[in-house]
Amino acid sequence: MAWAESVLRDNPDVHSGLRIFAASAALANMTDTAQEMGARLHTIDPEFRISRLASYLGPYQKPEFIEKYAQRLRLAGLPE
Repeated sequence: MAWAESVLRDNPDVHSGLRIFAASAALANMTDTAQEMGARLHTIDPEFRISRLASYLGPYQKPEFIEKYAQRLRLAGLPE
């Protein structure tokens, strides 16, 4: 979450920063913060869907990593 915070300080609309912050906050049980970051992400990219998460991450991610990431983004309120 610290990395995402530092990235977002310089550029508040960085897709990866918002995704990582939202997922990290969800993991830390910071539901309000996770949902706030999820809403910001949805504002800058209304077409983003959890079902397309792997395409944002590249081809070298393990399926179990992507599923854990997706679970956290669900908690942040992002659409399937």
